[in-house]
Amino acid sequence: MLHRKLIEPALAQLEGERATYFAQVLQRLDEDPRVDVAPNLVFLVLKEIVPLCPTYLPVRELVDRLLEFVAVNQSRINRAIFDPAFVENTSASELHKIGGEFINQVLTATFKKLDSGDLQIEERNVYRFSADSDPADFPYRDEDDLSET
Repeated sequence: MLHRKLIEPALAQLEGERATYFAQVLQRLDEDPRVDVAPNLVFLVLKEIVPLCPTYLPVRELVDRLLEFVAVNQSRINRAIFDPAFVENTSASELHKIGGEFINQVLTATFKKLDSGDLQIEERNVYRFSADSDPADFPYRDEDDLSET
């Protein structure tokens, strides 16, 4: 798919779980006939969101949401790609704002799933550093630890 070339530079910058997640998103998009309606717009929006979009939703749900979002905002996205800010590749472009709106939708869905218990997120490891003597002397102290002493 030629339109996939639009996103390859953004994907090349990803590592680990994030790279795997978006590789699965691309695979799913390759198999979904709904992409054929406006593939250039789908991949432009995807390229815009890859650096910041949360990866907690199932791939299928993210793809469904992306395709629905592009369908609803198709004329707006078309206008955005002819905006001089988009051509100049500035963060003030309308496409950047549209991508932000989609990320907000993904965040809202993620938080709703977390609140309802439909989504479990593995907790990250927390590392703490302290000084050998008085923890208050350590310049990067955790304010919560100081309140316990």
